[in-house]
Amino acid sequence: GTGNYTFTLGGDAAATQTQPGAIYRFNNLSAGNYTIDLEDANSCSIVQQNVTLTEPVALTATAAITSNFNGAELSCFGASDGEITTTAGNGSGGYTYVLNEEPTNTTGDANGIYTGLAAGSYTVTVTDNNGCSATTTSIVIDNPVDVDVTAAASNISCNAAGDGSVTGSSSGGTGTLVYDLEDDLGNAIANTTGDASGTYTALAAGTYRVRVTDDNGCTSTSNNVVVSEPAVLSASTT
Repeated sequence: GTGNYTFTLGGDAAATQTQPGAIYRFNNLSAGNYTIDLEDANSCSIVQQNVTLTEPVALTATAAITSNFNGAELSCFGASDGEITTTAGNGSGGYTYVLNEEPTNTTGDANGIYTGLAAGSYTVTVTDNNGCSATTTSIVIDNPVDVDVTAAASNISCNAAGDGSVTGSSSGGTGTLVYDLEDDLGNAIANTTGDASGTYTALAAGTYRVRVTDDNGCTSTSNNVVVSEPAVLSASTT
């Protein structure tokens, strides 16, 4: 060819460039069908080529809570053992992941699985090796209802009768709740552990408390309650 070269782009976009060199790049084009013509200064057509530009399928990102503690997303109220698993699709591969949370972000994860999470709202941003990004919808890790127990005592009817009782009433927790009767120092009372109802009878005078445990090992201990007995009945005749 002779002199300057004129590059003409046609098809889904149009552009013209004239320059001395025989190589030119048209940038920032969308997917589509294009033609390229190259002429020299004498209007001799050197190259005519049809080109089709394709784009990858849009990158997708989804996230799911994958921690499961007997149906709860965290083992206990306030625990930090939640897990999120991210799935990326399409795009150009070579995915990297960023877990977005307040107040900081977790970066550089290679497989999109995040553990040790507390209750809260999370999103994950996935980036492919072309720099394209997609962010998951927000997912929320919820605390289970906190396990709680209170205790009430019934006093002994007569001195040395040994018919006092303590009843534990609980709420929250996950799964089945198991009760244990303890003294005020936290020592288990013999033959009272593992009770399913929380009601203890035939008790001597003393100070007691009730501890409850759910299926995930979360515990709560009640207030101390006192089982009292009356003084020895005495009688005199005159």
